Amino acid sequence: MMFEQNYISQFENLNYDKFKKMALDGSLLAHEKVGFPNTYRNGKESLIWQDICSKLTNLTLPNKLILDIGPGCSQLPLLLLDQASKNNARVVLCDSREMLSQLPDLEHVKKVEGPFPDCWYYLSKYAGSVDAIIVYSVFHYVFGYQKQYEFFNRCIELLAPGGQLLIGDLPNYSKRMRFFRSPAGIEFHKQYSGRDEWPSFSSPDATQNRLDDAMILALIAHARQSGCDSYVVPQATELPMANRREDILIVRP
Repeated sequence: MMFEQNYISQFENLNYDKFKKMALDGSLLAHEKVGFPNTYRNGKESLIWQDICSKLTNLTLPNKLILDIGPGCSQLPLLLLDQASKNNARVVLCDSREMLSQLPDLEHVKKVEGPFPDCWYYLSKYAGSVDAIIVYSVFHYVFGYQKQYEFFNRCIELLAPGGQLLIGDLPNYSKRMRFFRSPAGIEFHKQYSGRDEWPSFSSPDATQNRLDDAMILALIAHARQSGCDSYVVPQATELPMANRREDILIVRP
């Protein structure tokens, strides 16, 4: 159990600089380089991709412009690039040089190095023209660093009419507490921990920089005030953390 705890702890408190180092760490598997224990994502990325496509329907259409912010270097961006090739779509990938170096250089792919939105100088030319934006398992690393609304607003600014933005895999602390206080959540915790005990929760003060219901609903309202339709949408039940994570879908009319 101590080994398991130490293993899981290496994926906590991650940030852009730590991900840069992990990208080049040959001792890590692809899922681990993007911040997940292998058991969380192994064999699941095709299901995650299906769930993303069910929400970002523009991904399945031909001749679209797609932006992936923080694609990482696991199987997900490879699934994106393969589908884009079949659909004659153009793809812009925004991530660190270290992460992008792990992905293939293709004719229909443009790589933009740097953290978003700091690299806006290179992306501003796409403003108002992007048909689908993927921000998957990324936004919670921005939240709490005073750039969440700049990040959010720049994403919306990039959307074309009819464009779709998925801010996905958000670890909603409120949703997590609801789950672990339920009979299903208590049983889940017992099976995972191997101990006959209830889940424990941090004090309220420790959660102030965590995404919760209030922040997610504030983002929904902000997107609507910015002229977009926006929704909180559940993840498919077979996804690895669907019981405590959810997605935001934003569509420019």
